[in-house]
Amino acid sequence: QQQEQQQQQPGEAYGLPGDGTATAAGTRGSVRRPYVVARVRSLVQGCLDIGGASPRRYFFQVLRHFADVERERERLSYFATAEGRDDLYRYNQREGRTVLEVLNDFPSASPPLDRMLEAAPPLRPRLFSAASSQRLRGPAAAHLLVALVSYKTPLQRRKTGLCSAYLGRLSSQEGREGKEHLVAVWTETGSMRLPRSPETPLILVGPGTGVAPFRAFLEERYAVLLELQGGKGTALTQKPQPGQEPRGEQDGHGSSQPTQPPQPPLTGNRHSSQQLSRLQAGEQQQQQEHAQGPQVSGVSSNMRPAPCCLFFGCRGRETDFYYREQWEQYMREGVLDPGCGLITAFSRDPLKPAEAAAATVAAPPPPPQEARDGSPTAIATAGGGGGGGSGKVYVTHRIREYGAMLWRQLSEGGAVVFVSGSAKRMPEGVAAAFTDVAAQYGGLDPAAAAAFVRQLQLKGRYHVEAWS
Repeated sequence: QQQEQQQQQPGEAYGLPGDGTATAAGTRGSVRRPYVVARVRSLVQGCLDIGGASPRRYFFQVLRHFADVERERERLSYFATAEGRDDLYRYNQREGRTVLEVLNDFPSASPPLDRMLEAAPPLRPRLFSAASSQRLRGPAAAHLLVALVSYKTPLQRRKTGLCSAYLGRLSSQEGREGKEHLVAVWTETGSMRLPRSPETPLILVGPGTGVAPFRAFLEERYAVLLELQGGKGTALTQKPQPGQEPRGEQDGHGSSQPTQPPQPPLTGNRHSSQQLSRLQAGEQQQQQEHAQGPQVSGVSSNMRPAPCCLFFGCRGRETDFYYREQWEQYMREGVLDPGCGLITAFSRDPLKPAEAAAATVAAPPPPPQEARDGSPTAIATAGGGGGGGSGKVYVTHRIREYGAMLWRQLSEGGAVVFVSGSAKRMPEGVAAAFTDVAAQYGGLDPAAAAAFVRQLQLKGRYHVEAWS
């Protein structure tokens, strides 16, 4: 991928031929390692992020010593000073300039390879949450949901993600050429794990590609359901619908009785922190029962997987509603609660009048009937679009809207919350929404409501996986 972005041989920028070799001796402790011989091209392309990341200020400090043209040397020296910090930010970080682009802007600067290895940003691995369950699909398969990163800088320069664009091109080539491409990958233990017992209810909040790990969670619950049914069920072979392909970047059975829609706000006096402690003590026994439940690996015949509720948000129903058919199947199969197991918010779709009115209040009333789509398994949806002062609707609005149901699951059902997505503002917004739910539907004062959410986190019942 980086080779395609280069406008010159990588070694030529460092005073070496592109197909030349570099030799380095590695040491580890007191043991002398054998010499490693690598081509300069392979070393640069495999170790340095020369086509994706913006270099640090230290890179400009190093580069100035190797500029032969005085004007370029003065400019690089200025960027390396405290006085030039703001101009460097506008030139470098804000525009997302890469090492290759900087070298092209200062063509007389030709640092040696060892200084480039020292100063240039390293090529870091791209981490993705697995979007599939090995229990369902086997140990040789792992699905990813990758957003194609593409944007324009303030100066209208088109930028794309290094890894996501590479994977996107490979996917397109496979479709055209009908052949597979091998990509080097490895696995690491993630930060989120399913509860030990499939009988633990799950509340999943995954806007956009943040839904990826929850697909794996729900596939795991579906596999458990198939085992309970003696292997009966519908095979999962479908792919995302056209227009829902990744544009890039752990379980629940619906109860036989549908969960009721959100109820009007509860009335009564606010509970104090002491009352919150008594409420939490009342939950402890139920929480222990869930934590000590049967292992997922040993499914008993009398086990009934608990209901799951998935909050999913994206721009539009027809553009990036990832895995829509699979969610609908899971509602039919009972993996997602048939009543309100899938709650969506489409921020760019026009709002219906009743939905627009509900979105303008902090604690909206129960969703109107027209929010149901009329299908055999109802999916509660909300859109949001500009114009008309209707604003946009996100998953945080829907969490507050379904506060009564969520409060019952958290205070009585022992549910565990998982949140996944962008680290920019989403995690704080979701936590604030759950705090409002505890305050409104649990009758807690603001301090006690915030303490309730913190206690969920401390008890391992509120997990967040976010990335920048």
